[in-house]
Amino acid sequence: MLVNTFRIAASTLSLLFCANVFAAIVDLGAAEDHVFASSRAIILGSEAHINGSVASSYHIGIATGAIIENNACAPSVSVAPSASISGDTGLMGECDYVSSLHKDIIAASEQMALLGTQGQYQSIIQTSTLNGGSTYWLDDLLLDSGETLSISGSAGSTTVINVRGQAKLGSGSSIELIDGIRSQDVLFNFVDGGLYSSFEVGAADISGTYLSNGRDYIIGDGATLNSTRFITVGDIIANVQFVSYTPSEENTEVSAPSMLFAFIAVAIVSALRRKGQYELTPVVSN
Repeated sequence: MLVNTFRIAASTLSLLFCANVFAAIVDLGAAEDHVFASSRAIILGSEAHINGSVASSYHIGIATGAIIENNACAPSVSVAPSASISGDTGLMGECDYVSSLHKDIIAASEQMALLGTQGQYQSIIQTSTLNGGSTYWLDDLLLDSGETLSISGSAGSTTVINVRGQAKLGSGSSIELIDGIRSQDVLFNFVDGGLYSSFEVGAADISGTYLSNGRDYIIGDGATLNSTRFITVGDIIANVQFVSYTPSEENTEVSAPSMLFAFIAVAIVSALRRKGQYELTPVVSN
């Protein structure tokens, strides 16, 4: 009886506070408002046009003709001829925070890995749909040409997708956000388990936030990256064209009483999940 009571309370509280709890728990820290953020090197190709800021706690290399429409923050910045940076460069002005990138990215990845049920792994290896507002654990994320992962939900339906296996998006594949869910609501977390060291993106069409505590990102020519963020403690090699991320001004503030109540809800739900009594499972359709 007591377990049933807690299950009802947990389910109710989870529905009421799901999006706000996730938003409060997943704090990207110094990496929050960047298109690219890394604690290692960021290398941008000659056709890169970044509508936003990039930051590294090590080095940024910017090829001839590349454009950054905001800051390029790093202890070392190599700017080739004809490259353009409209904001601050190096450690000047607004760029005094890069030393905290590594710990902030690691902390955010660890926070995301604590969410959701780890007992039932599945893979996305074909056209599939996930319902927003939940947390998922995947073995592999592998999409080929013509295959799409659709994530459906309303604005504020924070969705966390932890991936422990292979991660590759082939040319012609896509990750689409539908029914109002926003890029900032969808967070992929590529967990470093030691077996897989990269996340590779071909000429795909994707949105969302992509976070890792150890993988290198290799982003190829021709990708469509609208409202997208790439954040990792590994290297980012991006032979990209136009990339943008515009944070919404509609983020929900969570009051202190609501936060306390919400954390209690998360604790209850987490305890029940560990006992196998409450699980979230991706909805996969052919």
